[in-house]
Amino acid sequence: MSPQERMTTSEFLRREQELKVRRPRRTKRDYKQDLLNQMRMVGLPAPETEQYFHPKRRWKFDFRIGLVAIEFEGGMFEKDGVAQTGHGSLTGLLRDQEKYNEAQLLGYIVIRVNAKTVGNGQALQWIERAVKRERESR
Repeated sequence: MSPQERMTTSEFLRREQELKVRRPRRTKRDYKQDLLNQMRMVGLPAPETEQYFHPKRRWKFDFRIGLVAIEFEGGMFEKDGVAQTGHGSLTGLLRDQEKYNEAQLLGYIVIRVNAKTVGNGQALQWIERAVKRERESR
């Protein structure tokens, strides 16, 4: 890169901020679709979505493959520029703790993911390992 093509740090940061403003905001739905596409590309079975799992409570998992439950963590997404904090509140965290503990007592492997782990592929790796483990334990 020639000296004439270089920009100062402040120019770079200003340019990045302008680009960030123009980028469409991603929602939980976008990341769920990304994860579904990743799972399909590696040949994992199509998961069930939003299915009740508890005999007495109206709890659902975002996705489920057999006894592998995949949950997107709330409070880490934005909708219309506003952070969604329902699961990020103390009450929400305590409800999630109860739900995940009950799921594990029913035999589920609970994989908790977020935008970052979907984007970098770590969520997919966890799901693949969990599905393999669940199949081997049958």
